[in-house]
Amino acid sequence: MFHQVRVKPSDGPAFRFIWRDPGSVAPPDIYQMDVHLFGAVSSPAVCSNALQQTVKDSDKRDSLLPQITRHFYVDNWLVSFPTTDEAISTAHQLTEALKVGGFPLTQWVTSNDTVRKALPGQQQASTSINMDLDEDPIERTLGLVWDFRRDVFVLGTKVESGGRTKRELLKSIASIFDPLQTMLSI
Repeated sequence: MFHQVRVKPSDGPAFRFIWRDPGSVAPPDIYQMDVHLFGAVSSPAVCSNALQQTVKDSDKRDSLLPQITRHFYVDNWLVSFPTTDEAISTAHQLTEALKVGGFPLTQWVTSNDTVRKALPGQQQASTSINMDLDEDPIERTLGLVWDFRRDVFVLGTKVESGGRTKRELLKSIASIFDPLQTMLSI
């Protein structure tokens, strides 16, 4: 998403960096990014604003702007709908509006087979490759593990054996019920 939004020329110097090939003794070259990059503090806010402006400029502004302001987290659109027809219609409208602004929506994941089949085929997230070697296909969404076939969040934990001291034993026991520790160990 960030590479879809150009940096204002007056802000360009803030995105300069130096580069020299490893082992080279020549002076480093100075480069400047023309697009926003992942890792810059300003990039999420600037890119979210660009995304909102894209929808404001579309003819479906009134129906789609709430989708952008309430249901987007950086470049992830997370939303639920009461009906499959509404989900399909909104997805198609939002896809078309954002495509005009250079923001193609990709990697669709949904727990509803009807909605999944109605979305453009090349934009569906692949469910055939499971890089985590889990039994079920999962998707990580905002730090949570989501089994989208069963439409459930999966919480897991790793309890390390040991606990030679009282402190280590209590730490292991507490980590089972600590959501932050649980998320970090997945």
